[in-house]
Amino acid sequence: MRALRLYGPSDVRLDDIPIPTINDQELLLKIDSCSICGSDFRNVRAGGSSHGMELPRVLGHELVGTIVEVGETWRNQFNVGEQVVVGAIVPCSRCIMCVNGHPNQCVNKTAISYQYDGAFAEYMRVPEQSIRSGNVIKVAAHHQSIRTHLALSEPLSCAINGQEISQVTLTDSIVIVGCGPLGLFHLQLAKLKGCTNIICIDLDPHRLSLAKQIGADHIFSPHEVDLQEAILQATNGLGANVIMIAAPDPQAVQDSLNWVAPRGRINIFGGMPQGHQGISFNLNKIHYQEITIHGTSDSTPQHLHQAMELIITNRIQTDFMITKKIGLEEAKETLVQRPDLKQIKYVVIPE
Repeated sequence: MRALRLYGPSDVRLDDIPIPTINDQELLLKIDSCSICGSDFRNVRAGGSSHGMELPRVLGHELVGTIVEVGETWRNQFNVGEQVVVGAIVPCSRCIMCVNGHPNQCVNKTAISYQYDGAFAEYMRVPEQSIRSGNVIKVAAHHQSIRTHLALSEPLSCAINGQEISQVTLTDSIVIVGCGPLGLFHLQLAKLKGCTNIICIDLDPHRLSLAKQIGADHIFSPHEVDLQEAILQATNGLGANVIMIAAPDPQAVQDSLNWVAPRGRINIFGGMPQGHQGISFNLNKIHYQEITIHGTSDSTPQHLHQAMELIITNRIQTDFMITKKIGLEEAKETLVQRPDLKQIKYVVIPE
């Protein structure tokens, strides 16, 4: 089979390797589609990940596939020909974080395209623990025509987790930093949750225009306005209830304390660049204004179920987000180049 494998910094090769063999506890998928995550670009540039990645490694973790072989253990639960969405995280299901309902924080966490070969390939082996943890979810036969869109279930599930942690709710005002795929998911989720003042920030005019088209109340570029002044004016001088930082921008984290309302929540949703030197906060402002600062990482099977349902019912729109479908050969070139900001989401079709 053909597979895109990472060998080192900006060294991605389209290899011809054997189709994976599975044991009695695993599944084998023919990959229908796999979208490219921002972390894929970062891992290619870095030649790996601080989360651990033995090279060479087949990348790709936002996937939909069709079952072509079922291990003996699962013959009563899965059938050849069924389509499934697979979550990226492979939790142990035994540690205290898993037992307490937070498998995305599993202390023994592994992941597809990190410790297991991923889905930028014609076929992929599904680890036993992915199945046992509930991270392999069937797609009903009458929804299989939208399989390309369901590849976006995994990133959407992460946004759902982020808004759950930040307790986004009715009439909240929210600032979303970054109008890439995750920022646009946060915008749509904020609308669904009844936020009444949605403010989007980005450097790219095209992405800001998209945000406005799908419902942002205000769009701001730091090249054009003083963000603190603009956000305070847009929130009647109070600041926003939620700041969702969906971009790898330490300066935005630093500045967010000037944008947030008393009792507000700041969510460092996007991973920061490796090697950044940290930031400083006015700790008394956090103390006296009762501000909460937290992060978000990955998602749970529950979030993945919710994401699939929102895409299937078209409560979350994905048509405008899938801006380019590419094969493995073009994906190889795309991954080693700087992302084209005019493209929101690339989806790789291995056929």
